[in-house]
Amino acid sequence: MSILRTCLASLTTIFVSMHSVFAQEAPVTPPDTAIELYVDADFTLNAPSAAAIELGIRSALHLSGDRIAGQPVRLIRRDHAGNVRRSHQTLQEAAENPNVLAVFGGLHSPPYLQHGSDVNASGLPLLLPWSAAGALTRLSSGDSNFIFRLSVDDTKATKFLITEAVDEGGCKAPALLLLDTGWGHFAHDKMMAELDAKGIRPAHIGFITVGLGRVSAKAIANEVVRSKADCAIMLANAGEGSLITEALAQTATGKLDLYSHWGIASDDFSKSTSVAAREKLHLRVLQTCNVASHVSASDRLEEALAAARAVDPSRDLTDLSELPANVGFVHAFDLTRILIAAADQASFDDRWQEGIKSRRVALKEALEGLHAPVDGVMDLYAPPFAPSSAQEPDAHEALGTRHLCFAQFTPDGRLPWSIRTDAQ
Repeated sequence: MSILRTCLASLTTIFVSMHSVFAQEAPVTPPDTAIELYVDADFTLNAPSAAAIELGIRSALHLSGDRIAGQPVRLIRRDHAGNVRRSHQTLQEAAENPNVLAVFGGLHSPPYLQHGSDVNASGLPLLLPWSAAGALTRLSSGDSNFIFRLSVDDTKATKFLITEAVDEGGCKAPALLLLDTGWGHFAHDKMMAELDAKGIRPAHIGFITVGLGRVSAKAIANEVVRSKADCAIMLANAGEGSLITEALAQTATGKLDLYSHWGIASDDFSKSTSVAAREKLHLRVLQTCNVASHVSASDRLEEALAAARAVDPSRDLTDLSELPANVGFVHAFDLTRILIAAADQASFDDRWQEGIKSRRVALKEALEGLHAPVDGVMDLYAPPFAPSSAQEPDAHEALGTRHLCFAQFTPDGRLPWSIRTDAQ
């Protein structure tokens, strides 16, 4: 009998010890613990875009009762002020925080181009509602790719800009005006390939220094006019873009249409650019747009704006064009709805209760394999993402060429939301 008691005691000790080990490795998150989301953006130098993204996230969360998978959710703002190192610190902090489920990015691509491999290695889902650099969702593939985008993808945007300017606009001698950064040089290579395929040589190629002044902008405009370009295609941020637009309008004597990447929409561009300059150059701005086949889009937009008014009554939004950098709002709203749907689905996975690293993997796999469509402002996502691989480079891109269009500023400086009627 004493031997039996000894054996039972030993078994009990082993069972308790094993239970203790597994409890440490796989803690169950209490249902009243808040899930945390970070928004890593530039709230200092590009505040309108960052604020629009934050408002879009908060509005979508508001419609879910500020809960994800049955748990309360808390959105934490992190301002990197355009500093890559500070953004990296935020990403590291988020990866180590056992309550952070995912991070939303902001306007800039460089922080994630430089440290995206670290994000993927950490297994932290990074959701991008604005950053456009083509490589971001393709830094890795398969199980190690944790970066998802619902925004412009520059691998498609550059081709769209050339096609619209040359094929639709009849431009025969384009000038390329590109920000002198990795973004601009990537675009240069893609645009040159597109022009070469069409048998067209650019009349002029100019690289725009970040933070250039009026004198430099005037010098660039003079070079464009001397080149006899009949259109200009510009990739710039709002500050540089405004100076270039004004200089081109003041210098050009003949026809010169201006096609711009949406970088200028990151701030209140219209306040620093005259109506006369915009109209003289027939300025067209690349945007993402709703597709006409998405019949519930207007209802969903009204719902999003009502949620925005509830979250931030001071704005009293009645029309999307009243919000600066409004694409950031729409993209973040739709991307958050996708996140909520994926988290709800992942919460039925056993890994959801196995600690934050397993929970993030379950979320990633749910994002890649949503069972039900997600109804957003931009589209009905059915599904938005798929498992990534070298053979499927667009797997983590929720939007495609059919979501691209051009918009023009109204005389009062608003950039209207567009519907693309020819989307397939």
